[in-house]
Amino acid sequence: MTERDDMLMFRTSTPERDPAVVPVGRRLPSPMDPTPRGRAPRLPFGDRPLEPSPFESELTPVDPMRLPPEERPPDASPASDPDEIERLLARLQSALADARAALTERDESLTRVAHDLRAPLVAIGLGATSLIEDEGPVGATDGAQERRALLDLIQRSAASLSHMIEDLLDVARIARRTLTLRPVFTDVGGLVRDVVGLYRGMAEQRGITLRSISPPTAILATCDPDRITQALANLVVNALDFTPRGGVVELTVRASGRHVAISVRDSGAGIPEAAQRAIFERFTQLLIHTRKGLGLGLFIARGIIEGHGGALAVDSRVGHGSTFWFHLPRQLARG
Repeated sequence: MTERDDMLMFRTSTPERDPAVVPVGRRLPSPMDPTPRGRAPRLPFGDRPLEPSPFESELTPVDPMRLPPEERPPDASPASDPDEIERLLARLQSALADARAALTERDESLTRVAHDLRAPLVAIGLGATSLIEDEGPVGATDGAQERRALLDLIQRSAASLSHMIEDLLDVARIARRTLTLRPVFTDVGGLVRDVVGLYRGMAEQRGITLRSISPPTAILATCDPDRITQALANLVVNALDFTPRGGVVELTVRASGRHVAISVRDSGAGIPEAAQRAIFERFTQLLIHTRKGLGLGLFIARGIIEGHGGALAVDSRVGHGSTFWFHLPRQLARG
């Protein structure tokens, strides 16, 4: 340590009286003295300036969007740069157009494939039916039982594939708004009871109670009975898939002003709120681990009901089951 350094350490208590430290007549700056903004304070000893404090210096603000993308802070917003907004908007519009084109191409491809497959599948099903009829009563010799079992399997498989193909064609019709409806005055309560009768066997195999609640008198609605039956069947199958053994699936019909209200309630696991809109889209299934079919049932049901001027909706809570419901225009009985 030099003599000058020693003086700095031990003589600062009376610096004004030591001309070797501070010249006579010069006051030692105090930390409490104000420092002009934008000017760095200087040490009383020597000419080396202090680093400017961030609280004392006035820096020119920098627009983060003027920086290269890799140097922008994570919270930088493009709102202050009109050119950047236009570029982002153009990219989004281009991506949206590409997505729509891809969906259109997919739908057209599926429609072409469905049309091409329908004819041979119908032929397979008719051939299996003809062979079953030629077999006559099932015998116990010459492998008759094995042949009959194989023919039954062929017939069921052809029917299942034909159903999938018809679903694909219905999806194309709904997307193009060309689904044909033939509305007539229909007893909706009778339709509901028919659907319950069709699927009661499936429900019993799964240990599920399937029932309907409808008034004793007919409730007429203007609808296409075949298409409403198709929509109800899709809703019932969906409810059975989500209902555990010992559960209940209940169909209800009631008059509601100028409309007929129909609901399908299950006691299943319920649907998360985040998924309640997605389930009505094409090729969407929640039970991925037990995937069945193509995931088109709810989409087709919604398209059929919207074609009648109604809307299909769902009320559901996880752990409390789900209720799908819709309205049809009511036709009051005359006389």
